[in-house]
Amino acid sequence: MIWLKPMNGLVSYLLSMGAEITPMDHLGKTFLTVAAENQNLKALSALNITGLTSTQEAKPKISYKTIRSIINTQEYTHGYTPLMYSASQGDIEMAKALLRLGADTTMQDAKGRTAIELSILNGFKTIYWMLQFYGKFTIQDVLAEAGLEKYTGLFANTTSEELLLMDDNDLKKLGMKLLGPRKKLTLTIEKIKEYKKSVMNQ
Repeated sequence: MIWLKPMNGLVSYLLSMGAEITPMDHLGKTFLTVAAENQNLKALSALNITGLTSTQEAKPKISYKTIRSIINTQEYTHGYTPLMYSASQGDIEMAKALLRLGADTTMQDAKGRTAIELSILNGFKTIYWMLQFYGKFTIQDVLAEAGLEKYTGLFANTTSEELLLMDDNDLKKLGMKLLGPRKKLTLTIEKIKEYKKSVMNQ
């Protein structure tokens, strides 16, 4: 299995010729696993170009369905998925690419840890934020991140989607009277929206 960065040209060529990406090596690692483990975004980009774009001359060699079938494959040693390798190494760009391909943030490794937890354990706060709020999240998650759990009752009839649309005036009308907590929550909301946008728009 080729993964060394100087070999990316060969990787692109092999993919263009129809090389399979689903086989696993003796450690249970696929093309995606090895690319993520070695922080080789160019190898993954070659896969995207070959497998997710089509031209009039030729159909894609690799279908999106095929990619989705291995995106959450867990290797044998630690039970890591490709996203877990990215999270544990703080590789934000690789994580973004994997999320766009359908990586599951809720998968657990052999010790019951998710990619989100691995990012925190290894001290990568930025990628933690991105993973935590990329998919589904609750209002309790947001309030906990802002240190405002005591205001949970105010949002009993509010959805997480509605919360992301709120500004300072909305929070004030809802009953959050103190400026400090409102400011803290609005900053948290803006940060969540920024991370969600950074994944979807690239």
